[in-house]
Amino acid sequence: MIEHLGYSADVVSDGTDALRALRENQYALVLTDCQLPEMDGYELSRLIREPSTGVLNPEIPIIAVTAFSLSGDREKCLAAGMDDYLSKPLRPELLDEILTRWTGDAKTSEPPAKPVQRDPEPLAEQPSGGQFDSEDLVERLMGNYDLARRVTREFIDSIPAQLAALATALDNSDARATAFAAHSIKGAAANAGGVAVRELAARMETLGASGDLTSASEVLPQLAARFQSVKPEMERFCETAA
Repeated sequence: MIEHLGYSADVVSDGTDALRALRENQYALVLTDCQLPEMDGYELSRLIREPSTGVLNPEIPIIAVTAFSLSGDREKCLAAGMDDYLSKPLRPELLDEILTRWTGDAKTSEPPAKPVQRDPEPLAEQPSGGQFDSEDLVERLMGNYDLARRVTREFIDSIPAQLAALATALDNSDARATAFAAHSIKGAAANAGGVAVRELAARMETLGASGDLTSASEVLPQLAARFQSVKPEMERFCETAA
């Protein structure tokens, strides 16, 4: 989406790599998830603002990308030194607006033309009761069916390992890890249009954050079953010819 809007971006895997990149390169803006491995987005923002960390521009605009499932998250973002926030799943018009607001004219080129809108085969009906919102997914990806299928396939392939990580966190009675693992599933589901999976993952994140691991353990089988329920529908979408 960023490239389609005419910008270029470097991608890093965690906060430590982000700081390293900001010490070595001049950027117009930072987009960061709030939940990151090891160093979260809040700590990353505080360190960016700290001159002693050596980033080239401690005043660089920092935009949080978060689902805001918990009360007080917005205030926490701003208190950590972030300038603004975007809610997941990202919508291109809001992303464009916030990038323009904080970077001015930082585009590397004119935005590429939108994909030619050929008449795709009708999408499969959604017998699972709205568990997978493929129309919204394609709309958010600006009509790019190939990208929509890639995002969906990545979701299908990655969720089993994420569910296993969530189960391990519960087995270890680790509330923080439970909330983090559930948050990761929630974000992935939101990006891929997995409406029902997102809702249950959000419930588990809230339970993990509150320390109610007994209730979270009761929701886990429902979450796994919901993924298995929506998986065939997503696979049909991935196999649909453009």
